[in-house]
Amino acid sequence: MKPTTFKTEILSNIIAYYQIIGGLYGLYGTVSLLAKEPTVSGLGLLFYTLMIALFSLSIYCGNLLRIGKTKGLALSKWNQLAQVIQINLLGVAFQYISGVGISFGYAKTGDFIQFIYMNVSSFYIKYNLKESEEFYFYINIIPLIIFYFIEKIEAKIKMENIAQEKISDNRYFLLVVGVITIPLNCLLYWLMITPPKVKHFKLNIPWPMHYQFQFLSQVPSCTLCL
Repeated sequence: MKPTTFKTEILSNIIAYYQIIGGLYGLYGTVSLLAKEPTVSGLGLLFYTLMIALFSLSIYCGNLLRIGKTKGLALSKWNQLAQVIQINLLGVAFQYISGVGISFGYAKTGDFIQFIYMNVSSFYIKYNLKESEEFYFYINIIPLIIFYFIEKIEAKIKMENIAQEKISDNRYFLLVVGVITIPLNCLLYWLMITPPKVKHFKLNIPWPMHYQFQFLSQVPSCTLCL
């Protein structure tokens, strides 16, 4: 469902174009880096394929949000969660950023210690158990903020869907009431404008009592007269 409120739609579009631009910049960097490689090994080709897939996912998620597909919200959350943790431990490293990264944590390389790390669309993966001296662990706060706003958009859309369902139910109820009451109103109106037809006749019986039968508005009644 496409967001209906102005603020929700603006926020959704901002997140959409942020992911698209971040993915495009990441793909540009990946292709540029790949073009400089003289040869690519099998493992290197696997890593480049993973880079292209992740940045393409970012573009795909942003485009789904841009055209108003609810599926884009769920995929965007997964795309953002993949960017939260940046780690290099015991020779195994992973870092993925599509857009802007502002990370807080701890990194130590030799005598150099770092607590804040900032970067734009980038990807880094390493598997080399022989190089285990370098260590860092960061939490990227930008995808967490985006994740929070995506949750807000989903909650807003859910509330709008519930409101639309209530409006539809009320319209159905009013339609049913109208279908039932219109014929009754027509009948009452016809009775009001149509003069009643009264018919009288008497049946006299000798004393001590007699019966008088009367038809009023075509409804029979009986009166006992002493």
